[in-house]
Amino acid sequence: MITNKLIAKFRVFDAERYISVAVSKTNVSGPESFVWKDVNWKKVQLRLNNLQNKIFAAKKENNISRVRKLQKMILNSHDFKKLAVRKVSQLNRGKNTAGVDKVKKLNEKERVELTNNLNITGKALPVRRAMVPKPNGELRPLGIPTMYDRALQALFVMALEPEFEATFEGNSYGFRPGRSPIDAIKQIQLCCQQAEKFVLNADIAKCFDRIDHDNLLKVSGLKGKIRRQIKAWLESGNIFEGIFETTEAGTPQGGVISPLLSNIALDGIEKEIGDWAENQKLLRPNGKPIDNKKSRRKAIHFIRYADDLVIMHRDVNVVKSCRIILNGFLAERGLELSEAKTKIVHTRLPFESQKPGFDFLGFTIKHFDTFHRSSLTSHKERIGYRLLTYPSKESRNKHFRKIDGLLKKFKTAKQSYIINKLNPIIIGWTNYLRFSHILTTNIAAPMGYILFQKLLYWAKRKLQIPNKRIGYRKFWHKVNNKLQFSYKKSNNETITIYGYREIAKGYSIVKYVKIKGEVSVYNGNIGYWSRRSITPSLKTKTKTKLLKRQEDKCAICNLKFFPSDIIETDHIKPIAKGGKHVISNLQLVHASPCHDYKKY
Repeated sequence: MITNKLIAKFRVFDAERYISVAVSKTNVSGPESFVWKDVNWKKVQLRLNNLQNKIFAAKKENNISRVRKLQKMILNSHDFKKLAVRKVSQLNRGKNTAGVDKVKKLNEKERVELTNNLNITGKALPVRRAMVPKPNGELRPLGIPTMYDRALQALFVMALEPEFEATFEGNSYGFRPGRSPIDAIKQIQLCCQQAEKFVLNADIAKCFDRIDHDNLLKVSGLKGKIRRQIKAWLESGNIFEGIFETTEAGTPQGGVISPLLSNIALDGIEKEIGDWAENQKLLRPNGKPIDNKKSRRKAIHFIRYADDLVIMHRDVNVVKSCRIILNGFLAERGLELSEAKTKIVHTRLPFESQKPGFDFLGFTIKHFDTFHRSSLTSHKERIGYRLLTYPSKESRNKHFRKIDGLLKKFKTAKQSYIINKLNPIIIGWTNYLRFSHILTTNIAAPMGYILFQKLLYWAKRKLQIPNKRIGYRKFWHKVNNKLQFSYKKSNNETITIYGYREIAKGYSIVKYVKIKGEVSVYNGNIGYWSRRSITPSLKTKTKTKLLKRQEDKCAICNLKFFPSDIIETDHIKPIAKGGKHVISNLQLVHASPCHDYKKY
């Protein structure tokens, strides 16, 4: 009798045999032999950008034959295969994570071998399943493909993404180049700031695990070798603790191509709701009917980020009807809404035992009654309430749980070590949520006090004394006339814990400029995208000044930055050679190859 364990052993053995055969066929001394360090990555990237822009333009003109011809050029290009291997083996954060082939950390010779063997075979090896804990205590399954499949998927994304970016809906923001969660929050702010609305705050239950394969392949419109290869990835199965399991639905979370496939599956909700709205009797705020079909479409606001979405309108019956439409759309794709996480709320008033306001992507969005700075009507009269966006309670609790875990783990560590570990956590959380009313709602100051209490408890436990004053004298010092948790180095340099107010100061969702409508990184507007190359959560005042000083170009290769680029801050004169950490000694560069080659 053949058991799952035997199947798993066979599949793992098959993977090892497959890889060994692939490597043995490599002809490094042939016409495709090359030295990894000698590749002109700038030239390859520019050529790829040019082809992707042409695919985007051809799709906009509905010239499908030209789209397929250009995609084949990318898939068959040896240069772009090099770029795909480079992305998964050097630039990707998961480059050190192995699949069932146990391959990770490729050296230059192995990258060359993988590039020369990268071909569309219509086959795929099973993914290695790993369980990652979620904030609510549940486990999220991740599927980690082999290095070979990851590289091939990266090549497919290069070829396919421009085609679908040309047709994706404008209010879809998740897993798309050049778009961020802050753009989705800003769109909600624009839709609700002048009017209170009913909101369907929805979450798709186990979206990535349940997407129907047949429907996904059908709506993608792909055919031939490309379709067969994607189908092979979808049906490759997974291995967890030595047991092989088949996959009859879903896209593996962890695959390079999975975000694109999930967006293809979920694209079309806004259009379906808009088509329904055209034939409905929708009313204006003054009670008069909306005559224009285009205006009726725009009257219902839809925003989606991955599997989280909101639908907003003044009339609760319209929102309930949209929920029925949404249920039908998802049912065709093998999906359904999560009953626990999906609800209809009002932005200003309690509704059906639900408190006013809603949480979305870590933010709480809610109307507050006030005439101070409230929005104006078309007659320049104040509406009497104001929309505020601020970090949600769940997001704050999750942040402090992470800090608690770190402080408990390093009870006896040095203060400098604690500061160096805490600062990235504080900066990362605040940078993401600073585009809100975090200062207006006075959330930053209480959070600073909670952090102080946690650090004081850590100090007392480390010193094993009940006296607070001794803890103050040892760990808190005056920096810029303020008592701060700080540490003095031997060279009199002071390392200080960062404050929430200081990081968030000067940023607001009101000042943030949202991405324009349905624009795409593949539309050829290099100037626009180079100015938006640094994502909001990583952008700082220093980086903004450096971008302006460098005219949005890399200081080493002199090429314009792009949203897909990994950008790093570099010291012109290294600190080790006497350079200082001042803006005049800083420059923005590409992480690879520019920054990497400079280190050599």
